[in-house]
Amino acid sequence: MDLDEILNIEIDTLCQLIIEYSTDIYVVSYEKQLLNTDYANNKTKFILIVNRLNDWYKEEIKVILDSKYTLSVEAHQKSFEIIKSLKKHLNE
Repeated sequence: MDLDEILNIEIDTLCQLIIEYSTDIYVVSYEKQLLNTDYANNKTKFILIVNRLNDWYKEEIKVILDSKYTLSVEAHQKSFEIIKSLKKHLNE
C-alpha cells in the first residue's frame, strides 16, 4: 500500500476504529489530530503523531488480540499494519 492510498482512503477508517476502541484521552486526541493535520503542510506533526500511534498499537495489540470483548479484531490487525506501513513511508 502506498502513501497516497493510505492518506486518501485508509486514514479515516483507521482513525475511527481507534477512537471507538480507546478510552485513553491521549490516543483519542492523536487520532483527532491526525484526521485534522494536512500531511503536505505539516509533515513534522503528522510524523510525530504516527510514531506515537505506532508505539501505542505495539503495546495494545496483544490486549486487543487476547480480549474476548474486543470487536473487530481483524480490523485492528489491519489498522496496525497500515500504521506500520505509514510510518515506514514517512521515514523513508
